[in-house]
Amino acid sequence: MSLKERKTSSLVISLVLLCVLTVGCGSSSNTNTSQMDSAATESSVNYEKKVEMEDMGGGQEGIPTINTAIEYNRKIIKNGNMDLETESFTETIEGIISYTQELGGYIESQGISGGDFYNPNTHNRYADLTLRIPANQFDAFINNGSQFGNVRYVSTSTEDITSNYLDTEIRLKTLNTRYDRLLELMNESGNLEDLITLEKELAQVTYEIEQLTGTLNQYDSLVNMSTLEVNIQEVRRITEVPVNDTFIYQIINTFKDSVYFLLRLIQNLILVLIACIPYTVFLVPCIVIIFAIKKVIKHRKKSITEQKNQDGEEEN
Repeated sequence: MSLKERKTSSLVISLVLLCVLTVGCGSSSNTNTSQMDSAATESSVNYEKKVEMEDMGGGQEGIPTINTAIEYNRKIIKNGNMDLETESFTETIEGIISYTQELGGYIESQGISGGDFYNPNTHNRYADLTLRIPANQFDAFINNGSQFGNVRYVSTSTEDITSNYLDTEIRLKTLNTRYDRLLELMNESGNLEDLITLEKELAQVTYEIEQLTGTLNQYDSLVNMSTLEVNIQEVRRITEVPVNDTFIYQIINTFKDSVYFLLRLIQNLILVLIACIPYTVFLVPCIVIIFAIKKVIKHRKKSITEQKNQDGEEEN
């Protein structure tokens, strides 16, 4: 190969390498730019989610924010369940009732068991509340439930009744049309027998209209006012949720539990001793009398034995 050809080949190879490096740098730059844009977009989305959760009033740490909002026009029935434990039983119930009324709802039913509602020294009471809350305030109550106590359980469910609602509306519209037609026929008819037949049919249509109207009113009530079952348990000590479940945390938590249960054991022993005082006052005299009687009987037996021994010796 001549010197000129070698120079030409070197020049071509250099140009090829330069093109490859340029394309590689451009691709890397585009990739980095794309990753930066993706990270920025993800950060923006996360920030928007965080703001949304804060606006909805997220409560207890570790509980995800509930969002049952429906963006399209549907007939949705919302139901929920919540379990709470509290150290302030009366204050929790009063707070829930007050907050429900502030949201525009009401208490449908309530029941308390396990102790006297007005006894502050009782620590084993339970309460079951059925709340009716406006559908647009349902999430607000669920997400702020931790202000009344420690949330142990939360569940929500929705039921789409749009098809049933529309079918009922169509049937009701048809019956109203039939009702109007029957009235016209009654006004036009002059035959007594036909009038009686029309009246019976009109009464049946009226009954069906009232039934369907009641069904729609019930649907509207269930859709507009969500149902939430709240179960409240009174406890002496709130169950702690581990934030950092490390070995050191487990050691500290185990030690705290041991101290707590030891104190509870000492308190229970003291209560047992106090409870035994009335029985002690009654039993101690009885025990003293029993021992005194046994001592007298034993002494008399000993005296009789000695007397018999003396009589035997005298005979000998």
